[in-house]
Amino acid sequence: MKAKKTEELFSRQIKIQEETKNIQRKQTKIINKQTNFILVSVIIAVFSLIITAWVSYENVNLMKKQHQLIVKELESISPLKPTIQVSLDFPEDRKFAVWEIADILKYQDGNQDFSRAKVRFILSNIGRMKTGHINAHLESSFTESPSEGIDDIIGESSEFLEVWIRYNKCWKDLESYELENGTQVQRYVVNPECNYRVSKIPLGWQKFNLTLDCPFCSEVKVIPFYFCIFGVTDNTTEVCDKLPPEI
Repeated sequence: MKAKKTEELFSRQIKIQEETKNIQRKQTKIINKQTNFILVSVIIAVFSLIITAWVSYENVNLMKKQHQLIVKELESISPLKPTIQVSLDFPEDRKFAVWEIADILKYQDGNQDFSRAKVRFILSNIGRMKTGHINAHLESSFTESPSEGIDDIIGESSEFLEVWIRYNKCWKDLESYELENGTQVQRYVVNPECNYRVSKIPLGWQKFNLTLDCPFCSEVKVIPFYFCIFGVTDNTTEVCDKLPPEI
């Protein structure tokens, strides 16, 4: 009897062990399925993020291209109000000798005058309306020029503007004197400080401001230009070798 019970007990233990193994196998399968599910979910999430990032990148590029097209279209349309754009025509190298803007000129009749340097700009009205009369003035800290003007610039057209600059110490006085026969005459004499040999004109690249004012323009326009003034030494233009950043 004991042997029979022992055999039954042993048989039950074997069954229990087999059932335990089966349960473990099922748990392992479940764990493997869960692991595979998590791995697939992660892969799908990463793939979705990549697709989302790529779509966002493409959308940004598309928006940039659309913005560029809109800007180009707006730029291609002339504004209604007069809008002046300025470019330098002469001198092309933007250089002046100091005696071009500060020298005393003497004539046989006794009159004197002073030298002036010519600057020529191209004024373009890119608007569709006319500008009306344009007042122009070019000056720096040591030069000045008389006001110049252009009667009008019609829409979408250009005109030349010439101004003459001089050292601001160059001006004339009307002087009276008497000839040997007693005749009273007058002559123009120039301020002696206008002589470039004694003047204190800064050399090198200097800032000049061109001021434009017209009745139909939205505001007074002030445009900076840089010109180089060189002197009378052996290497006269060395001071102009290094260009300012604005050029």
